[in-house]
Amino acid sequence: KNIFLKKLSYLFSKHSIDIIKTEKSNNNYLIDIKFSITEINKEKIKLKVTWLIYDKNKKLIGDIKQENVFLKSLLTKIWPEISSKIIEMSINEINILTNLQK
Repeated sequence: KNIFLKKLSYLFSKHSIDIIKTEKSNNNYLIDIKFSITEINKEKIKLKVTWLIYDKNKKLIGDIKQENVFLKSLLTKIWPEISSKIIEMSINEINILTNLQK
């Protein structure tokens, strides 16, 4: 979790996206990130990441779903790289969804 949050802060800042860790702010958008890990067999797991993007009135404006199958051993060894790719692949879609609302 901490690795993902550090990567998220770093990559979002490169795209001029500020992260505020509380809902009690006057932000234009709220992003809720949900992780789901399902065991496929003894060696493989399925990782699902769902990004829910809300406007300032907490109305859902869109979602982004990502899903991949990994070897269990590989996921733990290269999580920093995987988390960067998850975030990088979502940034353009987040920008599209938030710019449609303007």
